[in-house]
Amino acid sequence: MKLEKPHHINDTAHKYAAMAFRRRMHEYLGLPGTYHRRYPTEVVLRTMATGRMDELYSTKEGMLINLEEESEVVTEKTLAKFGKYKTFGSFIYGMPFYTAVICLKNPKNFPKEYEISPTDIIRPKYYYFSQKELWKNYDTVINKVEHNIELSENEALHIAFVPKYISKKYSEYVTKSLSKLFKHAKIPDKLLRRDIAFILMSMILSNISDKTEQDQ
Repeated sequence: MKLEKPHHINDTAHKYAAMAFRRRMHEYLGLPGTYHRRYPTEVVLRTMATGRMDELYSTKEGMLINLEEESEVVTEKTLAKFGKYKTFGSFIYGMPFYTAVICLKNPKNFPKEYEISPTDIIRPKYYYFSQKELWKNYDTVINKVEHNIELSENEALHIAFVPKYISKKYSEYVTKSLSKLFKHAKIPDKLLRRDIAFILMSMILSNISDKTEQDQ
């Protein structure tokens, strides 16, 4: 199958993951509540300001979750953008609003809150995969596949997410090795396996430059 590299590959992969995994991504990140349903991501405020969230969905407990991914440093300006999303979501749907941000850089020094108004403050929850954690997840998958042990749902998802979040220095190596063992991985859920394959394919296009190796 000939692979076509999409524009903004990381963003494309994230958006597909959000659509394909939805509930699984929610659980993988340990977000609060139980996934319920997805909502439109287009934002239009009464001030005519517009924007688009990466992902917006509700939980069965009645909470809206805005899931964003940021590859660069999160600043006050970034939180102001998230604040617009919160204002829109809370007003349109009338539910409590939770902002979750997947960070590609360590969020240790990122701003912790932003005042939309004196009575409305956004406090995003940052999610960050350290390199140590990613290598631990990688080793878990390698070990289980080599010993023909069935992967749990989260362990199977490591195959999609480790190549996505590992440092660029090792991304090609990790993507190649996980791609080679993927067909041997014991993943009983066929839909889960299909969606992991798509994200892995995206990472092949992103992390491996040689077209012959991509096809292989």
